Amino acid sequence: MIKVTAVYRYERQPDGGAAWIVELVEEPRCHTFGRTLRAAQHNIREAAAAWYEVEPSQVEVADDVRLPPPASRALV
Repeated sequence: MIKVTAVYRYERQPDGGAAWIVELVEEPRCHTFGRTLRAAQHNIREAAAAWYEVEPSQVEVADDVRLPPPASRALV
């Protein structure tokens, strides 16, 4: 079992869209994105599996979700 930590950041795109950008703490060169958080979670598991050359079921991901400042302030 491979254990990794994924850091997620929500970013607005110049075209008006938005995406969750995600990278592994242990290997920042392994990164991906998703239009939804769920898609980004799925994509990083797939990317980590490919990076470490294992099946996706062999990857355990700890999520570190970084909310954008307006959302963070709303929670306080």
